[in-house]
Amino acid sequence: MKIAILIATRDRPENLMVLLDSLQFSSKKFDQVVIVSSGLKISNVIQNYKFKIDHVHLEGKGQAKQKIQGIKMVEKDIDWVLFLDDDVTITEEAFTCLIENYLENPLYASYSGFGLKIKNLFIPQRSKILNKFMLFFGLQSALPGSVLKNGHVQEYQSCQNDIETMWLNGISAWKTDVLQEYKPELVDLGYSAFEDVNFSYEISKSKKLLFASRVIINSQSETKYEPLSMNKFKIGTYIRFVFVSQHQNFSIPALLFSQIFRSFHFIAFGDKSEFVIYRMRLALVLWFDLFFSWIFKTNALTLATRRLQDQF
Repeated sequence: MKIAILIATRDRPENLMVLLDSLQFSSKKFDQVVIVSSGLKISNVIQNYKFKIDHVHLEGKGQAKQKIQGIKMVEKDIDWVLFLDDDVTITEEAFTCLIENYLENPLYASYSGFGLKIKNLFIPQRSKILNKFMLFFGLQSALPGSVLKNGHVQEYQSCQNDIETMWLNGISAWKTDVLQEYKPELVDLGYSAFEDVNFSYEISKSKKLLFASRVIINSQSETKYEPLSMNKFKIGTYIRFVFVSQHQNFSIPALLFSQIFRSFHFIAFGDKSEFVIYRMRLALVLWFDLFFSWIFKTNALTLATRRLQDQF
């Protein structure tokens, strides 16, 4: 079995160095390291490692674009590709666990993707009242790792055991033959939103995915909640609209209903550096834009491209 590691990185050379240091344990366990960078140049960061690194630098932003390029660079005889972000580390024990307990385990021979457990990941602790509101608006389910009919995903990182999922985040291992399906829409936005959900959910419709809870990846620092800016809220809204519109088992009315809660949450807890009146106006404009696009059967991808292209 041959394994490649694919890392997309932007403007975090110090974090990348820490990650690469963690890979020094044994190059015998992986056969290729692919790094696709943007922003700051990293040639001086990657030149002194004992394992071979295939590197390319891209102009512009967009993690999805970086992953597309990285997948093209994976050698033909590679069996599995491990996606890692530049701000995590992996131990030899975790890598061995992934290989021996999952990738080479006959019990999981029919699985095409494994999500890994991320230590120090921020998982919001919601009040009972907030949970009730989310349940009412269709944003909460008792099934971790599921994707609801409004396109909202349920987190799985808090699970203590292995579970089958309908989606996987960007810290995951994939059979090479499914990576040809990594074709996210709107890759030039500069803000990574939903590309991993889009890809992994599509795969889950015909292949099995598993949250491999015993493989623990370390985040280099504790992730914290970051309030959404108006720009990110806008991008996320249109990308979710495209995602839901592309699957018959999803529901645009359900998305519109859940968007009401998202809008109020954004107005209340969005980036405080932007005036609340502007957040209110944006939330209202977006909701009615989606509503009338659904009523008049406007193509969602065409709409999203038109609405977002002026800023990117």
